[in-house]
Amino acid sequence: MDEFQDGYQPDENYGGQQLVEGDYAVKIHNITFKPTKNGDPMMTIDLITKDSPIVFKHRIVKNDYFNSNMTKFFDCFKIPRGNFEYQRWLERVGKCHIAKGEPNAEGKAYMEIKYLIVDAKAASPTPQAQVQRPAAPAQQFHTTAPQQPLARQTEPAGSASFDDDIPWKGTF
Repeated sequence: MDEFQDGYQPDENYGGQQLVEGDYAVKIHNITFKPTKNGDPMMTIDLITKDSPIVFKHRIVKNDYFNSNMTKFFDCFKIPRGNFEYQRWLERVGKCHIAKGEPNAEGKAYMEIKYLIVDAKAASPTPQAQVQRPAAPAQQFHTTAPQQPLARQTEPAGSASFDDDIPWKGTF
């Protein structure tokens, strides 16, 4: 018997508990950028829960709903509105509702993020928490966004922090 066989016990949870429909705390794990099939700029935000090894994909497309979707995302993760410093989004914690999606072509339905949840306090940030930036054309969004997944880095020395009032920091 080798070291892998010794002590093995089946674990039906596959490293995490089975998810049921409900509200979950999620953490931003990674961000990638790739255009949609129609060519619209799109960011895919990988979100994880502490209860499951599943990586959930939350996509935001630069389209007619972009401003609304981006504002809800900023408020959910308590990121100052308009702050597109993607590296600083990593490890931020927010809340979402997870439920089974529509069945695919094979008839299987998987858990997915149905919607982000915004705290009442986060929905109306103070004016000093907002970042004012001029509107950028859609083409600039695509060309300035990193094309590879973001690497985790420590915050540069002397950079301004926007997480000083995060009550959940370090609790995920």
